[in-house]
Amino acid sequence: MEPFTSIRRVRVLQKKHLPFLKTLEDFDMVLEIGYYEETGNPVNLKLLLALKIGSVATMQRRLARLKCLGVVKQVRASHDKRNLLLTISPEVREIYRKVCLGSLIEERKSRHEGKAWRAHRSGAGSRTGEAKPIPATQTSARP
Repeated sequence: MEPFTSIRRVRVLQKKHLPFLKTLEDFDMVLEIGYYEETGNPVNLKLLLALKIGSVATMQRRLARLKCLGVVKQVRASHDKRNLLLTISPEVREIYRKVCLGSLIEERKSRHEGKAWRAHRSGAGSRTGEAKPIPATQTSARP
């Protein structure tokens, strides 16, 4: 599949299922928080700011908005109660799972359609996988 086609399909799914993510900073912050959470090392505010997704003021403002919407949750670290860790809410995590699954299904579907189209164009048999031979009248002979 072409890169812009696959990105466009993912973006359509994002617009449909993730309307609360308005800016690139929103997308990047949720992506990084989710990534670190998946790796087993939830991110805190200091580490999130160190990623330099945006200016400190912008990131704090965007994070406050995501917390109010319930997208991002703050939890106390078990090893140090002074440390606040950022996590993605289970509802948003499930939406991301569906969006990722949907984009994978769309990609496989388009690959399958592309293969079927190429097979049809080349005259490939559906069971044998062999292309039809080109008749002698269509080939050009070089002297």
